[in-house]
Amino acid sequence: MALSNDNLWGYIPSFITKYKVRWIEMAAVLPCWTSMICYYVEGDYGHMMKEIVGKAQDRYAVHGRCYSFVMPWEDIIRELNLNMSDLDLERLPREDECLKYMLRLHLRVAGKDFHQHLRQVHLRPFVLVELLYELIDRKHSVFCGKGSAEALKRRMAARVAGRYPEQEPDVPLEQRRGTIPPSLLQVLLTDEAEAEKKQRGIKCP
Repeated sequence: MALSNDNLWGYIPSFITKYKVRWIEMAAVLPCWTSMICYYVEGDYGHMMKEIVGKAQDRYAVHGRCYSFVMPWEDIIRELNLNMSDLDLERLPREDECLKYMLRLHLRVAGKDFHQHLRQVHLRPFVLVELLYELIDRKHSVFCGKGSAEALKRRMAARVAGRYPEQEPDVPLEQRRGTIPPSLLQVLLTDEAEAEKKQRGIKCP
C-alpha cells in the first residue's frame, strides 16, 4: 500500500534505526518540510512521543479532526528544491528559533519536568551531521551545484557545531541523550507555567 501511494522511496539508511532518529532531528535538517508536528500528552494514558519513527505498534485516539487534501506534492517539492538558493542553504540545519514553530507540544500531566523525559524533543548533534551527510551522498537536489561532497560535508558539520554544540562528547554515540533546543525549551516552560496558573484559577495575560 505504501509503494502504491508513492510513500516509500528506496531503502532508509541503517543509522536511522541504529540510533532511533527522532522527529525533531529530521525536522532540523530536511530542506523541505511541509507539515507541523503536534503532540498532545494528557495524564498517564500514554502517548506517541516514545514511538520509533515509522514503527507505531497500535492505533491511537486523538483530539480534533484529520483532514486530507489532494495536492500535487511532487510538483510542490520539485519547485521548492529548485528555488533553494545558496542563502537558503545557509539555513541548514534549522536554528532552534525556527524549530519551535515546526513542533507544538502540549503537556497536561502532573509534575513540571515531564518534558525532560521525552526523547523526541531532545536533539543530538551527531545525528544531524549523519542525516546531512546522507542527503549529500544521495545527491539531494538542494545540494547539487553547491560544491564537492567533501566541501559540503565540512560546511554542514561546521554549521551543526556552531548551532548545536555537542554537550556529550565523552558519551558513546548510542548512549547520548541530546539536549532540548533553548527556544523550544522556553516554549515548553511557558506552556507549563500557563497550565499551572489555569489549574490554580489564575488568569494568564
